[in-house]
Amino acid sequence: MLPFVRETLTWAWLYVQHVVIMFYWAWIPGILLAAAVSARYRPALAELTLAHRDGASAFWAALGWGLTSGAGRRGSLETARALWSQGLPDRVVLAYLASSHSLALYSLVLLTVLIGLEFAVGVVLGGLVMSGLLWLMVPARPSAGIPAPDPLASLDVTPRTTWFALLGSPRGWGHILGDVGRYLHHVGLSLIGGLLLGALVLAIDTEGRWGFPTWMGDETVPAALASAFLAPLLSIAVFLAPPGNLIVVSSIWKTWTVTYSGVISFVLMGVLNPLRVWTLVGEPGGARRWLLVLALYVSAAVSGLAVAGLFALLGIPVTHVPWFRDVVDRLIAFFPFTMAGASGSGMTGM
Repeated sequence: MLPFVRETLTWAWLYVQHVVIMFYWAWIPGILLAAAVSARYRPALAELTLAHRDGASAFWAALGWGLTSGAGRRGSLETARALWSQGLPDRVVLAYLASSHSLALYSLVLLTVLIGLEFAVGVVLGGLVMSGLLWLMVPARPSAGIPAPDPLASLDVTPRTTWFALLGSPRGWGHILGDVGRYLHHVGLSLIGGLLLGALVLAIDTEGRWGFPTWMGDETVPAALASAFLAPLLSIAVFLAPPGNLIVVSSIWKTWTVTYSGVISFVLMGVLNPLRVWTLVGEPGGARRWLLVLALYVSAAVSGLAVAGLFALLGIPVTHVPWFRDVVDRLIAFFPFTMAGASGSGMTGM
């Protein structure tokens, strides 16, 4: 038992070394850029969502609001509850909810560092497909809530600012760093859980005890179909909110268990947790809850397949050797301290 625990902790350290130390030159500017874009545009997108309330404008504004939110699962669900209470339609609220979990800029930065840019690009494309499918599958229910005189007052949205105010003053930079701190506060437990569970997956695989059939990781049509529809179920079972689930799916990808389509659908399904299903309707009970859950599942699976199919059609390969690997290796060799504390084996992937 002790060697297995040691193996798990070794993989956990390799993840920390890989992300925090080896790629500090990528994630530090990436996180700061995500924070600046989020702080700049989140208030405006929230206002647009609440001003239009329904229709394509509200839907896409809600999608952008979620992308810039970085609120964590609890914060996103609380915002969703508030939007439902104000009478916004299901499809608009689901656009915000799915985007805030799967497309948050902070999470895209982490996913890029973990396994490559092709996965962040795929999640963004898959999120767009998923959003379009939700628009078609989820009808706009009649408004049941009452618009508040100042809807933003009950939501966690900061006042509008400008690029000059953000980047041209110490107060603006304090706001950017505060946004990063706010995000880490919301997702800290998820990151720790994902680190431990992701390390456990790799330790089990190293011991040869990973029980999933190897054919699921083959780059074939049956494997892509199986991965796309089974990975979302695995995502629900993992129970981890983003971004911890990104570390887990990175480990699963390294075990050659799922195809590219499965990774994308796994990430897109990060919106759903069995304990949070009831939040999707704002009230306990009712068949409509399961229709929304089914819509999320089907749209996540189909979106993963759609992105993988698009890349295959365009002849763009997605393999276990990440895009721009040679460039990345040269950058790692150029910047100091990138290999501090690294073991001989290192991490596969990017």
